[in-house]
Amino acid sequence: HLANRIRRFIDEHFKDGIGAGDIAARLGVSRRLVDLRFKEFQDESINNAIIRIRLEEVRRRLLTTSLPISRIASVCGFPNPSYLKKLFFDRYGERMDSYR
Repeated sequence: HLANRIRRFIDEHFKDGIGAGDIAARLGVSRRLVDLRFKEFQDESINNAIIRIRLEEVRRRLLTTSLPISRIASVCGFPNPSYLKKLFFDRYGERMDSYR
């Protein structure tokens, strides 16, 4: 099942800065097909799923480690800590240091 293969790939590689195009190339299918099948079975876009999973990992690391936010951003696939901070606040209504 393609949606399951996509989900597995996301779970294994979300920290690697992947996007829908990377997944399509890896699975040997078109970007459009990847987007359509995933949305059909997961009810969210691939990019939204990747961001959601990355943010879940950020939240976990904030609560379980003392790593600096810049390092958490990096290991969770966010090359720009400022972008992560804005995204985190927009999604959860709380600053990362307050969440911690």
